[in-house]
Amino acid sequence: MTNQISRLVEKKIDTTCISQDKYINLLYSYFHREFIEHQLPWKCDGLKLSMRRIPEIQGKHAVFWHIITCGDADEASRTLDHNRCTRIHWIPIYIREFNNTFPNTSQICWWIDTKRTSHPRYLITRTEFDYIVIVEERPTYALLITAYYIESQRRRDKFYKDYQSYWKRALHS
Repeated sequence: MTNQISRLVEKKIDTTCISQDKYINLLYSYFHREFIEHQLPWKCDGLKLSMRRIPEIQGKHAVFWHIITCGDADEASRTLDHNRCTRIHWIPIYIREFNNTFPNTSQICWWIDTKRTSHPRYLITRTEFDYIVIVEERPTYALLITAYYIESQRRRDKFYKDYQSYWKRALHS
């Protein structure tokens, strides 16, 4: 299955010879089709994966802007990030594989972080720890928080240590 995931995620959206506005519209069309029209299930609990819409920016969901841009500012002030854009199609692949293997971890690695919020945040990645999808589970739905490419090896190592620590605690509790 790892090879299957790797093959799927290595496909990229061709962005040659189009303007930035057309590129963003192409990405949003994909986002709308994959995440809004065909709402992804979350785990096997009957929950659905929801998308944060407000505040809309240029008529597009707030979470859409968050997953294609980078920076510390609000979504409207962030910078378009090519690494995030070209990997937008990885998100449903990761979510579907997570759903198929939950609660196990193998090709898809996951752990829960509760430091930033009162709701559990699932961090989902593959064994390379090069791209992460973060989903917050609420009582009646799950919310896509963000997804991004992890460029630095140091950051990948940190996520790997967080993953190991979570499972060490989980297995000993």
